[in-house]
Amino acid sequence: MSQHYEALTTMIQAALEEFRRRRFGMFIHWGLYAAAGGHWRGQSIGDYIGEWLQARLRIPNRDYATLADSFNPTGFSADDWVRKARDAGMHYIVFTAKHHDGFAMYHSAYSAFNIVDGTPFGRDPLAELAAACRKYDVKLGIYYSHALDWSEPNGADPGDSSKNLHGVSWGNDWDFPDRSRKDFAAYFRQKALFQVRELLTRYGDVFLLWFDCPLCVTPEQSRELRDLVHGLQPSCLINSRIGNQCCDYYSLGDNQLLVAKEKTAFESPGTLNDTWGYKSDDHNWKTPRTIIGQLLALAENDCNYLLNVGPKPDGTFPAATDALLAALHQWFQENGDGVHDSCGTPFPQELPSVLCTRQGTTINCFLRQNAASVRISGLLAKVRQANVPFVQEDDELHLDCSQLHGDYPRVTLQFTETPRVRPELIPQDGTLTLKPAAAQICQHSGEERGRAGTAAGHSVVDVDGTTRAQPTQARIERGRLLAWHDPDCVIRWQLHFPGAGRYALSCRTEAPGHSAPWVGGRELEISVGGQRIRKELQADVAADTRYYATAESLLGEVAIAAAGPVELSLRTTKTTAPGAAAMAFIYLKLTIIPQ
Repeated sequence: MSQHYEALTTMIQAALEEFRRRRFGMFIHWGLYAAAGGHWRGQSIGDYIGEWLQARLRIPNRDYATLADSFNPTGFSADDWVRKARDAGMHYIVFTAKHHDGFAMYHSAYSAFNIVDGTPFGRDPLAELAAACRKYDVKLGIYYSHALDWSEPNGADPGDSSKNLHGVSWGNDWDFPDRSRKDFAAYFRQKALFQVRELLTRYGDVFLLWFDCPLCVTPEQSRELRDLVHGLQPSCLINSRIGNQCCDYYSLGDNQLLVAKEKTAFESPGTLNDTWGYKSDDHNWKTPRTIIGQLLALAENDCNYLLNVGPKPDGTFPAATDALLAALHQWFQENGDGVHDSCGTPFPQELPSVLCTRQGTTINCFLRQNAASVRISGLLAKVRQANVPFVQEDDELHLDCSQLHGDYPRVTLQFTETPRVRPELIPQDGTLTLKPAAAQICQHSGEERGRAGTAAGHSVVDVDGTTRAQPTQARIERGRLLAWHDPDCVIRWQLHFPGAGRYALSCRTEAPGHSAPWVGGRELEISVGGQRIRKELQADVAADTRYYATAESLLGEVAIAAAGPVELSLRTTKTTAPGAAAMAFIYLKLTIIPQ
């Protein structure tokens, strides 16, 4: 038994290494909902996401199923999709084999409610995508909604308490209102396990299975599903939305970015506009620069990016999607080798001017803004060669970037050995960003908690249906610090300053759940160099609030008297508003004030 476990562990670790090397993937949300495009018999779902059309408008199954009668995507070309993904720098895809509406986008033997038996199209797009992936060396991943299934009377339905998606039900309580008659265990065993077995035995090697919304899934069911997957394909990776920690890697929340390195593998699922499934009137497209910036910010923290496209009902991509993919193709032709096969930044803190990845003896520095010159501090190894003029004095590197142009142009720094950097937290070009991952977190008696697990408090359900325990003691989750409201909880950083100076302080905090509002009403105390500042958090600089609402709060100024080591500590002294204690801490920033 131990030999089997060791062999399985070895295969999963190899698959995770491949997962990290591929770095960038394409998510594809395509189903019957695309035929509606966000509208149903004169009704619109407004700013809601397209694939939730049926639940948002509470469409009976018998009516929703009529979409299949005319679903005939003759413009679909698996070869075209996968080639565009590969050209745009995406080295794996994740295709929605079954979303929450229960309609199978492959030829399932479970029922005729599938694209082959139930539509005029009569083809299996998953089989064609699998063949195209093999042709272009793109790994095939499959999305499968293993709990929610609105077409089934026994699909997951956690009840009224779960209506936290703008009042929309998670389960189908319009066709099947009597929850007491629902037998989720029967659905799970008869349909979910059956279809997962189909997916893993009919389409060749599957790189990963992307589960979603594990509502009502018990720990025993998650383990049974995990064992089925690894029994059929030991190297097939499983994401965290299987539920109950039965995963190989972690999925962040929808459109959530990882803000610091984690020891385990992470992936961020994001959209090109505001929806996942196609909506005819959603034209809020991200720019190529935004997408590239998010990809690099994630790569810097060793996190994959799974970027979604929502094909039209005819099987083609929207014109805006094609334009964005073409722009990514152009950028990747010049810079892609600095993203794939890379690991995260070697520096202990983020740099204000560049985003960094490392490949062996090379550091790739992608300029956040086009600047004539860039300064990087803390390099202990000598730069052997760079693609721009440079001057290196001790641990200071000055780069002449005046000839670089475009979105996130790259500077490559080559060394004779694996580059070494100073381990201390030092200001970089006048800025020092302090994150919880680099801190000592002491609770109550002064015991260092850090990343250690803590006793759980109440549970919350996130937008993906994942039930997560809200901790009662401080802990780091997804790079954020939670439950840091106790006045006895002290966060400490050991800093090193190159000289005297005056610095402005600011703090970024984030709402704990998707679509939740940002809340102030928390007083902080910062102690550094004998100085103490108390300030209540305000939304002085608000960020985008559509997904995870964040705000930057200005805290005041501190003076550093001389060069050398300094300890900085932060704690909450009180909370004065409902919900303030639940806000997550992202970072504290020091910015030098020019004299």
